[in-house]
Amino acid sequence: TDVGTTITTQGDILYRDGSGLQRLAKGTAGQALKMNTAANAPEWGTISSDFVKLSTVTASAVASVSFDGFFTSDYDWYQVMYNGYPSSDTQLEIRFRRSDADVTAANYEWVAGGVEGHSGQVNIDQCDRAFSNDKMRPASFNNLEGGNSNGEWGFNGHCWIYRPLATDINPSLSGQISYKSSNSSSVHSYIHTGALVDNQTALSGVTFFTPSGTQTGKYTLYGLKS
Repeated sequence: TDVGTTITTQGDILYRDGSGLQRLAKGTAGQALKMNTAANAPEWGTISSDFVKLSTVTASAVASVSFDGFFTSDYDWYQVMYNGYPSSDTQLEIRFRRSDADVTAANYEWVAGGVEGHSGQVNIDQCDRAFSNDKMRPASFNNLEGGNSNGEWGFNGHCWIYRPLATDINPSLSGQISYKSSNSSSVHSYIHTGALVDNQTALSGVTFFTPSGTQTGKYTLYGLKS
């Protein structure tokens, strides 16, 4: 076989099949080399992933960040990762969304618990909860410290939402958040969980908001296939 006549284009690949050397034409941007379904020859294709980034919001001095329209039957689990800081001492709160609007009725239940540390002592019994509430609160003790100057590092967190389109369970989430507090510059870390218990109706999205002031940071939504 004349390799020079078999490979004719920049990016071509030479491989052997049952009869001899063959040309595999170059793929397109973003494709990867993989084996065909018969497992006897290479081919170009898209590599699928079970964990997919769906959207990123870079927030600058906004009261809320929302993801809407990303929940589909492709994924059972969704994760939101976030980092930011508030403009002033405040809380970070969460609401689910239906039909592109926040659900604001007092039908949320939530609980949060964790640890607080500052110069002098560590408290491990920082717990709170609320029923018939109009939002979920991942951190319940002391406000998040405002600003991002030296010594102020805002908040970091993530949460999981399971089957948001389901109509046989109440929508819920769980997660973790760490932050610098406005109380004697203490540091807090919490795990939290919450649910919307009004009815078993599909969600369209989720909102993270500060009840006062604004927030600056980044939020990223991922989908995980079952």
